[in-house]
Amino acid sequence: MTPPERNDGLDAEIEGVENQIAELMGAIGPGSRHRDETMARVSECVGRSHSMRRSAHVAVAVSILLMVSSPLISSLTKLQAPKPPTSEEVNLATLRHAETYQTSYDWALVEIFRSLRPKSSR
Repeated sequence: MTPPERNDGLDAEIEGVENQIAELMGAIGPGSRHRDETMARVSECVGRSHSMRRSAHVAVAVSILLMVSSPLISSLTKLQAPKPPTSEEVNLATLRHAETYQTSYDWALVEIFRSLRPKSSR
């Protein structure tokens, strides 16, 4: 397929514009100001991408830290019910109560057991 034929006047005009552009190519060069602005823009873009990459690294590190530390924190903050006193501790408390209030050992034991009873069942 052959290209459509152009008007000779249009061809001459296009050729003239192309010649002018070819002549100007050697005359136009980047100035120092243009180079400095370009370098500043490139530096800014590189700095911005570096900052974004650093932010992404920090976000990943924080999320990993949270994933690792959350089970540890929950196990440390878990409320544990107080352990019931041993028979020796109850016996010593009963003897102290009996001496302090001048009661028999049996009644002191009843008082100690009442004090050890959970508050919800009272």
